[in-house]
Amino acid sequence: MTDIFDGKQKFKRAAKNFSLRARKRQKARTLEKIPATVYNFARKEKKMRKQLREITDKEEIKDLFRNTDVIRLGISDEKQPYVVPVSFGFDWSDEQPTFYFHGAREGKKFELLTKNPFVCVEGDNFYRYKKTAASVTCLYESFIAFGRCRLLDGGEAERGLKKILEHCGYAETAVPEKCAANTAVFEIAVEQISGKRRDTHN
Repeated sequence: MTDIFDGKQKFKRAAKNFSLRARKRQKARTLEKIPATVYNFARKEKKMRKQLREITDKEEIKDLFRNTDVIRLGISDEKQPYVVPVSFGFDWSDEQPTFYFHGAREGKKFELLTKNPFVCVEGDNFYRYKKTAASVTCLYESFIAFGRCRLLDGGEAERGLKKILEHCGYAETAVPEKCAANTAVFEIAVEQISGKRRDTHN
């Protein structure tokens, strides 16, 4: 009787493993049919879980950028992500926004971006905590974007620095030529972005 029971259990495990392998093969075949550029951002195109809180208006997202002091860059560091806060500037003259930030021409951030330019960008504004019937919640606005970094030079780098100064409230400040030459100025071409708001109405 024990031999029969053990045989049934082995059969069930084998059938389950076969089913899992079959599903993995099917998923792999499906992904092979999707162009790489689409697959890279396929996971980010899912609808927001609480759509009532989604910010979809372009002008409202621009206002969110203007009210945000710092953005956080999520950079790939092989075994684990590397997140660093940076001051920034932005432009939204095309369909998608462009972010600008600067830093040294050496160091961990610079080295990682030269290896893998794809980044995640996060920005947020905290307003206050609020007591609810069930517990406590936070009132906020935030955005998350995905894009690709590019190191700028010449006139593009100078324009990027001016955008940063403009966002920081120093639009009239000139960019010293020596400073521009010794600074790494990056542009993030945004490929996908979403905004979210939690206020007294949602």
